[in-house]
Amino acid sequence: LDRVRAAGIAVHALVWAGRTDDALALVDRWQPYAEEKDAGHGPLLSAQYRGGRALALLCNGRLEEAEIAADETYARFLGDRTTEATGLMALECGLVALHRGHLAAARRWLREASALLREADPTGSLPLALSLTAQARGQAGGADGATEAATEAERALRPGGSLYDVDVLLGRAWAAAAAGALTEAQQKAHMAA
Repeated sequence: LDRVRAAGIAVHALVWAGRTDDALALVDRWQPYAEEKDAGHGPLLSAQYRGGRALALLCNGRLEEAEIAADETYARFLGDRTTEATGLMALECGLVALHRGHLAAARRWLREASALLREADPTGSLPLALSLTAQARGQAGGADGATEAATEAERALRPGGSLYDVDVLLGRAWAAAAAGALTEAQQKAHMAA
């Protein structure tokens, strides 16, 4: 079980290191074991692998495949109605929709993810869901909604720094852009880069 968990963590580390093909190979190798182990340990282990596949496909630029993988994963965990797994998969569906430019779908997914992650958030992902909501609302021209979501994302950040500080800053940039404050938006986007 420890090796399966470690490999699942490695999948995400490889994605963030830009080694998406290696991440996909690791998913292919270890996901069957994760599915087997989930029978006695809940769905989060399987979610880690399924989510890792969708994230690797997204970061590899394979957006259609990422959308299919994310949607299938969400459907799998919706049946279990495990709040944290369903919330994380809704977050992933929202992330993919945002990258595909499907703003209405992104807002819908991210609203659901935020609601579920407010109930249970063992991974600390609520600030990401909220900052992506700010980005989607800002891209759609909703300055007030984007500002509100970015403010809530900032409040949800855990003390001591966060992986999601850049995402929150991008949410602020899109909120500023939607409000017509283009110089501020540009400054915030540059700070996030």
